[in-house]
Amino acid sequence: MDKLEQMHALSREEYIRLARESCKKNLSYNGGNLKNHGINKSKGNIKTEKPKTWDQTDMKTRLNLSSVNLKPLLIRIICAFVLFLAVFLIDKFDVKINSFNSKYIQDLVSSKQSIEDAENFFVSLFEEFAKSEE
Repeated sequence: MDKLEQMHALSREEYIRLARESCKKNLSYNGGNLKNHGINKSKGNIKTEKPKTWDQTDMKTRLNLSSVNLKPLLIRIICAFVLFLAVFLIDKFDVKINSFNSKYIQDLVSSKQSIEDAENFFVSLFEEFAKSEE
C-alpha cells in the first residue's frame, strides 16, 4: 500500500517528469535517434521552433516539384488549344474540305448518334456474355 500512496502523492512536476521519460523511451525505441523527433538530448526538453514562412524554395521542397515532369502536361495543353482553335476557325470562316465543313462538326458535337452506337455495342456485349453463362 505504501507504493500506491506514494503514487497518489506525486506532485505535478513528478507527473511531467515521468511523462517526459516515458516519451524519451518511446522515441529512443527506433534506434535511439532523438534528433529527428525534435528532442534536445542534452536537456531532455522539446525544442520549440519558430513557425516558418512559406517561400519559393520551401514550397518546392514540400511539393517536390523538382521531380514532377511538366512536359507531358504542357504538350497536352498545347494540343487541346490547337484542336480548339482549329474547330473555332473552321466554324468561324466556314471552311469546306470535300464533305468536311462546320455543319459536319456541329452534327458530330450535338448529335447523340455516337452515344447510341456505344450503348448498342455494350448491350450486345452484355447479351453475348449472358448467353455464354447459360
